[in-house]
Amino acid sequence: MPTKEELLNNLSTFDADYIVELINEGRLSFFEVISSKQLSPEISKEVERKLSERNQSVDDATSPVEKNSTSLPKAKGDLNSNLKSILKRMFSCKGRINRVQYLLSVVLFVGILLLSGILTILFVFIFAAIGADPKNSYVNFSLYCCTTLYLIVFFADIVFLYMSAIKRFHDTNRSGWLFALLLIPFLNIIADIYFFFILFFSRGDDYVNNYGPVPEPNYKHC
Repeated sequence: MPTKEELLNNLSTFDADYIVELINEGRLSFFEVISSKQLSPEISKEVERKLSERNQSVDDATSPVEKNSTSLPKAKGDLNSNLKSILKRMFSCKGRINRVQYLLSVVLFVGILLLSGILTILFVFIFAAIGADPKNSYVNFSLYCCTTLYLIVFFADIVFLYMSAIKRFHDTNRSGWLFALLLIPFLNIIADIYFFFILFFSRGDDYVNNYGPVPEPNYKHC
């Protein structure tokens, strides 16, 4: 039986059916197949399609009663794991997101930033309205905590948006290191315009590229 290294080295000679069989048998993982970068876009797309069809057939074969009976006892654990998974994906630069998903990331970024800013300003006005003494240590400490919290939310938002932009670049098979162009004077002006059109208008690859499979048409994998 050939070893895993031998299989990976000879992937380009295999057809899609045999590759799917290797993945189903556990001899290779989907990630290892993609990372080898030996498959043509057509074969990669065919492998992804066949795996999706297999997963769908398995889901269809499971009755609603079986699904409910297995999911109910783990509802709380699934919720916690899903929340951790969402947060991990939000602040990760791995994978891909499409144009709609990136637009939703921008909307979420602006919404959180506006909400936190409004709450901070409202907090300051409340202290001013009740006639709080600015020299009072409690007031100063409260304002300091409020400002610090806003800055934490602001920088977390920046990181989230930056990670989303990198994953959007990945969707077009471009490296996130292109953002280093923003650090070069004068060239960063051209880069801003170039990046804007890539992030909001450039169509992503409709096959498995160097950064992963095609993103799902929803916000699940942001």
